[in-house]
Amino acid sequence: MQRRTFIGSCGAASIAAIAGCFGADDDDGQDPSDDDDPNGEENGDDDPNGDENGYEDDENGAENGDEDENGDEDDEEEDEETQAVEGTLEFSDTGSATTPRFEVEDGFLAFEVDPLEDVDFDLYDADGNQRRSVGWDTRNYMGFVAFGVDPGEYELDVHTDDDVDWTITVYNDPEDDAETIELPETVEGSGPDYIGLIDFEDGVTASIDYEGDGTFFIKLYEPNGGYVDEFFNEDGSIEEEVEIDYDDLGWALIGADEEYEVTFDTSGL
Repeated sequence: MQRRTFIGSCGAASIAAIAGCFGADDDDGQDPSDDDDPNGEENGDDDPNGDENGYEDDENGAENGDEDENGDEDDEEEDEETQAVEGTLEFSDTGSATTPRFEVEDGFLAFEVDPLEDVDFDLYDADGNQRRSVGWDTRNYMGFVAFGVDPGEYELDVHTDDDVDWTITVYNDPEDDAETIELPETVEGSGPDYIGLIDFEDGVTASIDYEGDGTFFIKLYEPNGGYVDEFFNEDGSIEEEVEIDYDDLGWALIGADEEYEVTFDTSGL
């Protein structure tokens, strides 16, 4: 905020005017312009207050001019508005809200939503365009929604009841930094997870051991995060080996809400 300082010139002029009035009414006949008058030196060209006030104005001018500290702080705040995901980035709030902006790179992109029920969100780009609306997808993906978008800046518009505490974790695994994993590789857990990059060109199998009663699925995504296909989806306990019909690099997303173990290995085909 600019602050204006009115110091110096008005004070010096007032003192000079008052001195002139006293000189005109002087009964002693003393010449008011006498060079030996000590008050003349104090209030004239060598006025220390005038110099002091002049410097003060210069300092304030420097503070509020081109090197305005508040302006620099505002620029820094604008720079801090967009956050880098750097693997994962977590947002939490209560009730409906809009998250700060975050930057997405080409690669695997997913949003883990907690709680699973009663929380929907829309994804908007930096120009205010809605790129994706996520409602029932949250339930269908078991709270781990993955899809591809162009690299750039985005924000989430979250919709829920006023008393609902929620957390959304953004996962972004950039394609440029990803390395092809060596097979065999095993993934185990009791919730959604992903693995990659996998080279499916020479044939890959998935040995599935699922002990639950609900749905188990595996979806495939391109290196840049684009959706390929859901190659496996079954309900109930599973213990089998399946061949993955895909011949390029990609990510595999596993969806389950009970204990499982999946081993990806080369099939030699």
